[in-house]
Amino acid sequence: MTKCPTCKAKSKGPSGRCNRCEKRVRTVKSRRQEGLCPKCGTFPPEGKFIECANCRAQYREQRTKRFEERIANKVCTWCGLQQAKVHHVKQSFCEECWFKQQAARHGVSSELLLVLWTGQRGVCAYSGELMLLGGRSPTSASLDHKIPSKRKGGNEKTNLHWVTRKMNLMKSNLTHEEFVTLCSRVHFQYASVS
Repeated sequence: MTKCPTCKAKSKGPSGRCNRCEKRVRTVKSRRQEGLCPKCGTFPPEGKFIECANCRAQYREQRTKRFEERIANKVCTWCGLQQAKVHHVKQSFCEECWFKQQAARHGVSSELLLVLWTGQRGVCAYSGELMLLGGRSPTSASLDHKIPSKRKGGNEKTNLHWVTRKMNLMKSNLTHEEFVTLCSRVHFQYASVS
């Protein structure tokens, strides 16, 4: 006898789910077909949402409470398993979840970002400063495209590197070569003055 993929109980049904999970799936599907909220089955969803306003509000309340508990316990607000080492604006992450979040944000794999990070040893590719994971400080780590996405740069390993947030803001839409040339011009201008 196999186990149910949802609740890990012994499954009996042809779909591989136990009877309880199979009934819940059928209920959710029938509620959606009738145009009702799949969770409570009472109110129709509004606009683009799947659930009704009451279920969404209840979910937000539960999520906020869970985040507050995890922050108080100093564990990752995403997984709730590991100690939080990366502190962001309203959340705290373990390093693994922070890299996953950045990967989802930029459309790359978290393994690639971790390889880049360890290859650079947490040092900015331009300034040589030690970077911080998370946060909004000028020395916070920021993923940079050597050839910007707006200028047809891709998400390959050769086109990505970690820089500080202030360097990424200064670089803006310049390519790596254009930014280095600009920095050397500025340095040459002020080095000749003194």
